[in-house]
Amino acid sequence: MKSIAIVFTKSKERTGQGLAIQRPMFPNPLLYLGSYLKKKGVNVYLIDGQICDVRKELDKIINRVDIVGFSVMTMQVSESLAHSDYIKKNYPDKKIIWGGIHPSLLLEQTVLNPSIDYVCQREGEECLYELVQGKQANKIKNLVYKKNGKVFFNPLREFIDINELSPPNWDLLDVNKYIFNYHLGGVDAGKTLPITTGRGCVFNCAFCVNTVLGRRWRPLSTENMINEIKILTKHYNIKHIAISDDCFDIDIERVEKFCKNLIKEKLNITWDCSVRGGYHWTDERMELLKKSGCTAISIGAESGSNRILKMIHKPTSIEGIIFTAKQCNKYGISLISSWMSGLPTESKKELQKTINLLKKVTKICPSCSIHGPQPFKPYPNSELYFEAV
Repeated sequence: MKSIAIVFTKSKERTGQGLAIQRPMFPNPLLYLGSYLKKKGVNVYLIDGQICDVRKELDKIINRVDIVGFSVMTMQVSESLAHSDYIKKNYPDKKIIWGGIHPSLLLEQTVLNPSIDYVCQREGEECLYELVQGKQANKIKNLVYKKNGKVFFNPLREFIDINELSPPNWDLLDVNKYIFNYHLGGVDAGKTLPITTGRGCVFNCAFCVNTVLGRRWRPLSTENMINEIKILTKHYNIKHIAISDDCFDIDIERVEKFCKNLIKEKLNITWDCSVRGGYHWTDERMELLKKSGCTAISIGAESGSNRILKMIHKPTSIEGIIFTAKQCNKYGISLISSWMSGLPTESKKELQKTINLLKKVTKICPSCSIHGPQPFKPYPNSELYFEAV
């Protein structure tokens, strides 16, 4: 049987509410990736450096695997590279592939590193399966590889239907190590686990990685969402679900259907999600959110300047942000808002507008949580990256 180890390393970036807490981030993409490969008959080892010693775990299984894959965000590069160097030095016959956001943005720079043989850009399920099966490198879509110092970029494949991956094989990870108690506004919602109900986004925010990786949204059906939540509540006694999608309300009718199904199934859980701020949060929809157990919504407010919001193609406005804050306060749903500073062309006056608006939001909705203003981080090849250059 073909075998692969998939490694997720520690991040230098803090995670958790207000970034004040360091806790393991649940690696949902790895869980789905590992589940897909296992279903196809591949022997999969998931190694998460947040909860174990990567080096020790690799040494235990390295002789049983054909390939070692690393899922890498920018803040994981140094850790992932140290482990890749270790493998190449001590087990030179093992092939190493990197995937994830960072290598997908910096394909050539990544694959030219002597400790990295391949890069998978965008989604990895089918690409990794074909690589493990021994298919010729030049025939594998999404794969980037090198030969005699030259880099080859294979064509991209269509995005996968994630409904075919649901539900994932939860046994691939020790789920209990990722469960935490959710606290917001002084309220303890109990045992919490993040889930992903969609990949990607359709919007065109000029700072966002999705504009580089492909603006294509791939949602789970509401039926599969409810089924996964049922499994988690039954087997792990989960009381709160943190929906970690980039934007949960791309299809507002899907949100309404999800809420109605939660009420109908009487799952008796609470939940939160990230959405757009705006006038679409009508009284009827807020009532439905509240009735279904939604305790908080997060919005990327970003700026107190409508000029800046328009420049970054943000699908909201100052007025929409204020309206959302009023609605959250009215219906007793906490508002989590994130803000940015240091955007290209932003003036000191506009930064002060941001500070003034976040103060106003806090006054309107006293239970709100403010993240930032965080400094703008230019993703390579995004629109604002070139503006910054």
